[in-house]
Amino acid sequence: MERSAKFASLAVLIGCIAIALWMVACAGEPEKAKRSDTEKKVSLRPSIPAGKVVNLSPYAKATTNSEFQGPGSFSRHYVAEEGPGEWATEGPAKNIGAWIQLTWDSPVSVNCVELEDRPSLLERIMAGHLVFSDGGTTVPVQSLPDDGSPLEVVLEPRKVTWIRFVIDDVTSVTTCAGLRKFRVFGEKAATP
Repeated sequence: MERSAKFASLAVLIGCIAIALWMVACAGEPEKAKRSDTEKKVSLRPSIPAGKVVNLSPYAKATTNSEFQGPGSFSRHYVAEEGPGEWATEGPAKNIGAWIQLTWDSPVSVNCVELEDRPSLLERIMAGHLVFSDGGTTVPVQSLPDDGSPLEVVLEPRKVTWIRFVIDDVTSVTTCAGLRKFRVFGEKAATP
């Protein structure tokens, strides 16, 4: 076996061990990951404060087209909230094109997005893009820092009801791409 192939195999093995250890460490956390995207959910989210720029993510519902469902896995619902948790895709075959979307009950005016990659040298998003409910231009997103620090994407203010982050590229050793946090800053949109 070539040296590079051995390294790639070793990197994948280390990634699997890291995921297994993470799952064991997090086994006591609530499992919300099995909730269906189509399932009705009673909203316990507070109202968005009027006239104040805030992190709008906790006021949104998170949905995705790919989600890791292992024991002790954290749900996409944690990504929008503060505290522990992250969103991870189902695996290597589901990384490219995987998305996570935040949807609000009423329009919001947004001007900034912060994305945090999963803090792992083996799980790294190299490119993505943001899509908006207003049908406007998509916004490209560069490589996310691999230390888990936030990447800030400044936007022209726009009125939307949802924002979607789509993964376009990952490193060759990434098994389950995803985000630790997806924060959207802005304010409640003025009603006409």
